[in-house]
Amino acid sequence: MVKAKKDAYKAWQKTKSLSMLAEYKSKKKEAKAAVARAKNAAMDELYDKLESSQAEKHVFRLAKARRRASLDVTEVRAVKNEDGEVLRDAVAVKERRRAYFEHLLNEEFLRKERNSAEPVAGPIQPWTVDEVRMAMKKMKAGKASGPDGIPVEAWRSLGELGVRWLTMFFNNITRSEKIPEAWKDSIIVPIFKRKGDAMNCANYSGIKLVAHTMKISERLLDMRLRGIVEIA
Repeated sequence: MVKAKKDAYKAWQKTKSLSMLAEYKSKKKEAKAAVARAKNAAMDELYDKLESSQAEKHVFRLAKARRRASLDVTEVRAVKNEDGEVLRDAVAVKERRRAYFEHLLNEEFLRKERNSAEPVAGPIQPWTVDEVRMAMKKMKAGKASGPDGIPVEAWRSLGELGVRWLTMFFNNITRSEKIPEAWKDSIIVPIFKRKGDAMNCANYSGIKLVAHTMKISERLLDMRLRGIVEIA
């Protein structure tokens, strides 16, 4: 259908006749309908998979595919090591960036000690669908996703199914007291400060990308804490 639309468009551009314009509009309408049917079929299939016992496995497989498709091909492919030598090997470049940011982000500074409050023990109330829906609403759209490649828009596109699935997911985490292993990872994206040597790691700001699903859970915690704690 899409190819037929393109062929009709080329024919209309070549002849500029009214009959070919009508043909092009007809093919365009058919192609649009075909694309809509394909999208609906894909969404139906996704709904079925997310409701199956293999839901989590499918989500992470989809995330990996999205991650591979979104890799930045315009990034600087050479950096200098601590001695000023230029590194061009991809593995060496990644290792240099990793070592630089690991040192930068783990540098210890003196902190003023504060008295800790006594812990309050008690049953943890389950997360509700309304809380999850509100947390998702507070998330900003169009933000870069973390290592799993799943943006908040993916959950929003599932509507109430996504809200219910996440509510169950977050309650499972609370009961098990264990977070997914994937949440322990993040991606540091070096952003050039637009000044100085582009191969010097010190001239880059590190932007940390984490899983959007984890950010939703953080929103949940923040919302509930603000409801029970007075912030001076």
